[in-house]
Formats: sequence, C-alpha cells, structure tokens
Amino acid sequence: MLGAYFDTNTIIAESNGKISHPYLQFIMGHRGDIEARYITNKETLPLEMIEDMRQAYKRCQDYLQTTKAEVGEEKIKEAFKKQILAVAGFNEEDAAKYDSDNVTDEELHDLMRQRLLGV
Repeated sequence: MLGAYFDTNTIIAESNGKISHPYLQFIMGHRGDIEARYITNKETLPLEMIEDMRQAYKRCQDYLQTTKAEVGEEKIKEAFKKQILAVAGFNEEDAAKYDSDNVTDEELHDLMRQRLLGV
C-alpha cells in the first residue's frame, strides 16, 4: 500500500516537473537507463548525479508527505515581532533579546514608539 502511495505521488510530482522520469524510475527501483548505464556495468553514479537526484527528491517532498506541518500561532507571532523590530532598525542580535517569551505586546509597542519616535 505504501509503495502504491509512493508510486502515485511521485508520478504526480513528475507530471508537475519536480523529478525526471529516469530519476523516478531509479528511486523506485525499476530497471532503466540509469541502472543499466551505471549499476549493471559495475560503475557508480557520479556524485553530481547523486546530489541532483537528492534535490529532485526534495522537490517531491510536498507530494510524498502524508501530513503537513502546521505553523502555530506562537511561531507566527514570533516571526511578526522579529520583522517589526527589523523594520524599526533593530539588528538581529538586539531583536533576539525581545523574543515572544520576554516581551508583551504592550512592551513591544513601547519599544517601537521609543525607537521610531524617540518618545
């Protein structure tokens, strides 16, 4: 059953240009051009090809995952606070001091007013 899931979804990924057909066939363990050329003749795959295959497989990841990781509200707030501080001119080191655990929304507003308006 897992094999059928993998097969179906990598074919969909291939149809969307995420992986080439020879790479798909090789990863699935089917005999094909790559295997005949490199494995049967006792040669190994070139490192460049292996890395390219890894990247192609990575591009297929969204098609192969059975669940998607959800971004929690806290992570969104944290990213927003960091972005707001960056816009106000705080560098990454200074902004790190004001993570969501250490600063309330009111304190963040005060920091922004102070930094932008000098108040």
